Parts: sequence; structure tokens; C-alpha cells
Amino acid sequence: MPTDGSESGVQNSLNHALVQAQQFNSILHILYVTEKDEDVGDTAVYMGEKSPGDKAAIRRVEQEAKQYGVRTESDIVQGDPAEEIVGYAKSRGIDLIVMGTHERKGISRVLKGSVTEKVIRNSKKPVMAVGRED
Repeated sequence: MPTDGSESGVQNSLNHALVQAQQFNSILHILYVTEKDEDVGDTAVYMGEKSPGDKAAIRRVEQEAKQYGVRTESDIVQGDPAEEIVGYAKSRGIDLIVMGTHERKGISRVLKGSVTEKVIRNSKKPVMAVGRED
């Protein structure tokens, strides 16, 4: 489960990832990708949305997974988010990528792109894209 720490990108995908991990007694891999050569620490701004930084985002997911008895492994990597997510899944034999969508529309989507869309297009593994529940 890739995470950027944002509410819109995490909570629903986390719920789905936890259900999958519980059902199949799997390890939940938590991946945070930063595009910069700096450690963003405990706070960050991702695509204009203030969110927890890499370590805080991972801790949040780990804590919730622990409550559900789901084992986790986590990593922080640098690079293009879509490429890193696909490469991580391939290198570790991940069976399913569960990720949230920001559901951007219009010019924002065109300018910022969709990491989820790129992962779906480039991954040979199944991708479960989870949007917000309204």
C-alpha cells in the first residue's frame, strides 16, 4: 500500500488493504515515495495538501494494522512515485497493490497527473484503486 500521508489518499485504501491482508494472512507492505533528496520527516505538503511526512504516515498505517493483527513491512524510497511503486511491487513479489485516489478533475489532474493511473497502466500486478466514500 503506497501512502503519501494525505487523508484522501490513505483512509479508504487502508481499510481495503487491511481487509485483504487479514483475509489472506498477508504482510501489508507500506511504501512512501519522496521525490526530493531530503527527508520530509513528520510533516509534508503533497500536491498542495498538507499531510503527515514520510515517517508519520508510515507510523499511522503501522499502528492501524497492528490493531487488526496485520503484519507490516515499510520502506521509504526516493524517485518517481509511479515507477517506484511498480518497481517495489515487482521486486518483492507483491500480489496486489492497493492505493487511494485523490480524484482530481480538470486542469489539476492534467497538470499534476495521476500516480494511480500510471501505476495501473504500468504494473503487471493487479491494482485496487480506492476512491473516497462520500
